[in-house]
Amino acid sequence: MSEGNVIRVIEDQPEAAAIEIPHEVGRDPSRRWRRTREERGKPTTWTSSRWLRNLRRTNLVTLPIGSAEWIVLDTSIVRGLIAGEPDAIDLAALSVVQGKHPIGLADGAPIEIMDWLLKRASDDVLARVRPALERLTPLLDPEFPIAPGPGNASAFAGLAPYREGHNRRDMSRFLKSLWLRVQTINSREDISRPLRFRDSGGNECVRTFLGTDEMLKTMQNGWMVHDIAKLAQEMTAKDEEYRGLTDQEVEVMARNCHRRMAERLRIPLDSPAFERVEFVSRYLIRCTRFAARPSYTPPKEPSSNAAIDAALLNYVIMPAIICTADKRFINSVREIPLPDRVRVMSTAELLAWLEKGALPPNGPCA
Repeated sequence: MSEGNVIRVIEDQPEAAAIEIPHEVGRDPSRRWRRTREERGKPTTWTSSRWLRNLRRTNLVTLPIGSAEWIVLDTSIVRGLIAGEPDAIDLAALSVVQGKHPIGLADGAPIEIMDWLLKRASDDVLARVRPALERLTPLLDPEFPIAPGPGNASAFAGLAPYREGHNRRDMSRFLKSLWLRVQTINSREDISRPLRFRDSGGNECVRTFLGTDEMLKTMQNGWMVHDIAKLAQEMTAKDEEYRGLTDQEVEVMARNCHRRMAERLRIPLDSPAFERVEFVSRYLIRCTRFAARPSYTPPKEPSSNAAIDAALLNYVIMPAIICTADKRFINSVREIPLPDRVRVMSTAELLAWLEKGALPPNGPCA
């Protein structure tokens, strides 16, 4: 990253840290936080190429990160611990946040970890699961070692009531039981055992393990980029002048996506969380525009990874910091010119922020 694109964290208050990020010269950095209700849902027009051209002409604006906000760990972080990767997160360094920031796994992590252990991990790796996760468990939130997923995020954050038949106590009991199952895996047979726990009413609940394929396949098929890419190829074949989505089309899509996502996630329009939904919707539109290019080549083997990565961004709404070892994902998120993009951090960035109050100046892919 160039000197003008340095992202830093400053400790200017005892109860909070602030990440400094660049914004365009001549633009009031505080205006984004003063948008009226009528303006909400009408994102400021931008294109990534225009923003990148203007990035050299920047000042700094601060993004407060509250002292009690969540830290959510991606699957890659847990997998690195189990596999003993050289750049696995330092749990001793992470322990400094105990009592300050609740820590939980992303809700997609258990199914991805189980899929990895069932299909690709060696017996040696299986033997490392329990010791590795026993070291991680004391750092996780005791009530929610796995952070609630998008469907419950608004209720968990106090922005909406729980859906009928759902409540915080039962959700906590299920997620604690699920985490206990994951952390005590010693063999592949352990993964397929039924999950038993008691709900808040004392009733025994049994969840049968149906494998990992169906759930991951559902996420893979639901990733809109696959259909967009097919449509773009059809358009290219019919119209030799087709060049992909225009800036105007992107803005209309972003505006509609922002509101639809807020409604689906049950985020009130007058809530600060509504502003964060724009960050999530902009990422989805960025993926859509990329797939709509005539030059886009879909991966040979479809995967659920992209959909699970995108789902991670929903945690920003809580709000939360998302820690992942996927540098490609971090870099793609950092191209979105909204303040919340720095909430997605690598392990090195997270630990540097916690220890020194500063992110490494060169970013995740130095």
